[in-house]
Amino acid sequence: MRSKGKKTSLKIKDNLNWLVSKKIGVFYNLTRTVIRRLPQKGKITVKEGDVTESSAIIGLCHVSPGFRVFNLSEILNIPPEKIPSCLLKSSGSKVFKGDVIAEDKKLFGIISRQFIAPADGVFEVMDQSKGQMMIRFMPVSFKLPAGVYGEVVKVVPDQEVHIRTKVDLIRGVLGSGVEREGILKVVTSNKETISIIGLDKSLSGSIIAGGSMMTKEVIQKSLALGVRGILSGGINIRDYKSLVSSLNPLEDVGLSLLATEGYGSSEMPGEIFELLRKNDNCFAIISPQEKELIIPSLKSFTKTAIKEKREKNELCYLEKGMVVRLLTFPYLGREGMVLELSKSPTTFPSGIEAFSALIEIGKGMQVLIPIRNLEVVVNYRQTHLKADISMSSLRN
Repeated sequence: MRSKGKKTSLKIKDNLNWLVSKKIGVFYNLTRTVIRRLPQKGKITVKEGDVTESSAIIGLCHVSPGFRVFNLSEILNIPPEKIPSCLLKSSGSKVFKGDVIAEDKKLFGIISRQFIAPADGVFEVMDQSKGQMMIRFMPVSFKLPAGVYGEVVKVVPDQEVHIRTKVDLIRGVLGSGVEREGILKVVTSNKETISIIGLDKSLSGSIIAGGSMMTKEVIQKSLALGVRGILSGGINIRDYKSLVSSLNPLEDVGLSLLATEGYGSSEMPGEIFELLRKNDNCFAIISPQEKELIIPSLKSFTKTAIKEKREKNELCYLEKGMVVRLLTFPYLGREGMVLELSKSPTTFPSGIEAFSALIEIGKGMQVLIPIRNLEVVVNYRQTHLKADISMSSLRN
């Protein structure tokens, strides 16, 4: 009997159709190269081989806040042809916040309308026939902090610095937007939906995290507050589509989004939430295209102490009893336990033939899913979810 069992095991292992990837949500003490970029070309103040501290300034530049167009004809309530006689500043001249740029006096100067510079900049006439004027805001100095402890391994002159460092990493399932950075702020527990109550201007420039789901209202308020990113267990698919008009992860709504579990409400795994909680108020980088949140180490860096350690995309053979995440609609992001594995290809309603697995996704609900649309979940939830589903199966 023992010999027969071994043969069966070998037969299963030889079947590459049952090979799937492991989903590992948290990685610790990885070696990563973090790229720090200046928003405009400027001066890099470090060189290859330098060791940086997180607060060290590694680059300097001047950033233009842009420009703003004004219609003086409407502001002063006068026809465009009268504007030249009302200008107190010439085109191309510097203006400072509070300066009167144009003034129209009526009733012998008793009543007047003024156009006052809202900020420092350069005043320019765009289209006098329409009364359009522009202020180009004055450039402001920008200092680029290293943000991490590490070793400079590459410098792109005038533009960016590559720093090798140690990080903890959270791997998500869904991401949207561009890479952003900010101070990590945990705003709720891992079980509750993030609420707009409690979101205020103190979160400006931060990456907020926590909760089982982010909603349209939370995303919109976060945008208004200047939040840079949101990390949550799930995201409402209808809200997401109404914001970005598609499911294209390259679309950017003005802040970066990352869901650890998928679409819909899904409790954030305790191991992930515990890492977030321990790093509350720390610097972090959210990278939706890579589906990850990077938390740089707070420990001082030495060249001799660092050893290469990178995350691996692990594969394993699917077996009965394993907890998996479903990667296909309409169950995207849901988790369940493997009950049966097909020994031959299954023909699905779409006409596709593929090896399949029978998955129980809670409360006795069973679905047949192509194995290639599954991934094995590897974290503390595996044993808890397996126990919950097993009890459900016994009741039924």
